Amino acid sequence: MLIAIAGLSPAVFGQAFTHPGCLSTPADFARMNTKVVQLAQSPWNDSWNILIANSHAQSGYTPNPQVNLVRGIGTAPCNVENYSAAMNDAAAAYQLSLRWRINGDTACAATAVNHPECLVEHIGQDLWRS
Repeated sequence: MLIAIAGLSPAVFGQAFTHPGCLSTPADFARMNTKVVQLAQSPWNDSWNILIANSHAQSGYTPNPQVNLVRGIGTAPCNVENYSAAMNDAAAAYQLSLRWRINGDTACAATAVNHPECLVEHIGQDLWRS
């Protein structure tokens, strides 16, 4: 493995890393900012207004972390389906992040950051309670 890494040229290491899971690039965000914030152009601004009206995209959104995610019904403790809470929280974190990245709304950024922190705190309390 070390030989394979050592054999790579410096040009490979000098390239910027683009995470394969990213849906938007910095150029995309710059274009969205121009179309929505600076120019308020249709149809971009129309879609923006739909986004900011969504309940998941509000800075007052409160995450609902679950210790165990259940899809489908089984036996206790998996007898109550609750996976939709995680779907809603993921949608909220993404939409809030978009609002922050496109128009600089720091309240949305703070709420989006709170989602994983809330999850860690909730799970951590449950794990250490016993």
